[in-house]
Amino acid sequence: MENVNLENINVMYVKSNNGVQGSKEAFDELERHLSTLKGRKFYGVLMNGEYKACVAMLGNENTALPCEIIPGGKYARERF
Repeated sequence: MENVNLENINVMYVKSNNGVQGSKEAFDELERHLSTLKGRKFYGVLMNGEYKACVAMLGNENTALPCEIIPGGKYARERF
C-alpha cells in the first residue's frame, strides 16, 4: 500500500449494501452499467462508514447511476 495525493475525481458509483464485504457485488453491478471497461479507472471508496464502488467519468458521460466527486487529498492506494 502506498500513500498518494489525488486531485478531485468525478465518479459514478454503486453503494455496497454490505460494506467492504460487499465490494465484489457492488463492482459487478457497476460494471453492468458500462459499455466498456477499457481505459476506465476504478476506485473503492470507504467514507463515513459507506463503501462505494466507483468509476471515473469520461467527459460529460450520461448515466443513470448516482454521481459525486471524490475530494482531492491524501489517500492510501493499493493496486489490484
